[in-house]
Order: sequence, then C-alpha cells, then structure tokens
Amino acid sequence: MSIQVTQVDGRRSTSRFVDAAWRVHEAEGSKGWIPPLRAVVKDGLDQRGNPFYEQADRALFIVQRDGVTVGRIAAIENRSHNRHHGDRVGFFGFFECRNDGEAADALFARELARRSKEIGAEGAEASWILEDNEPLIRPLEGIGMRPYKRWRIYEKRLGASA
Repeated sequence: MSIQVTQVDGRRSTSRFVDAAWRVHEAEGSKGWIPPLRAVVKDGLDQRGNPFYEQADRALFIVQRDGVTVGRIAAIENRSHNRHHGDRVGFFGFFECRNDGEAADALFARELARRSKEIGAEGAEASWILEDNEPLIRPLEGIGMRPYKRWRIYEKRLGASA
C-alpha cells in the first residue's frame, strides 16, 4: 500500500483539496461532522479574491493511499503576522485525515516540515487546537511538537435555569 502526497494549485486542484474533507469524513462515517459550505471554504482559499493573500501565501497538499484521497493539509505563511510579532512562524490548517497514522505523518513530517524550511520558518502553529482534539494532537506530538497553549470548551446549560 503506497502513500503519495501531492501539492495542488489552481482552481480545479483547489476544488479537489476542498472535496478531500468530504472524502475523509464519508469514508470514516463521521456522524458528528458538520460540513462547511464548499463555497465558503473555496473563498477562504482564493489567492486572487481573498485580501488575506496580499500579505500571505499558502500551499495545499492532498495525501492518497493507493490512489484514494485520505487526507489534506494547508501550509500557510502569514507575512503580516510574522512582521508584527517579529517571528518566523509557519501556520497550518484545513487538516483532515482518515485514521491513518502513516498518511498523517506524511502530511506533517514530510510536507509541512519541507514547506516550513522553504519559507525560513522557525516554528509552526495550529491556531486552534482544543485540548481534547486527540486526532490532531497525536500526530503533532508524534513528530516532536509540544503544545504551548490549549483551549478548553466548558459546558454550560442555557435557558431560564442557567
């Protein structure tokens, strides 16, 4: 069984990247997954139409196992953030992956690390990781990353008796 990571770009390939999330969750039978609107995700990735990309760049990666899409990730360089904070941090997002450690490692360890070196990043940040998000935390810790900040969502009853 072979793993192949491909960097995708262009309108058609961006659609493949967006659709990868549906392929992952349909195959896994994710009952709790609430899919975003495809058009909203595409707008967020549109390098020509989204003003964010005037000061940023991104690289999109899809991972396949034996020709079947099993995951995706975006590596993001936010030059405005780095300039403002005086650091060299690479960001990542849009991570979706089947329960496949080898595929997740290929996305994080190979492609994210390679992309970070290309842009001269000294660190990486996933800007929103909940403390119980084990499917994301495990692969990160597996390649030696350690969280410096986690958020907890607290439960609170809503309504008249709250």
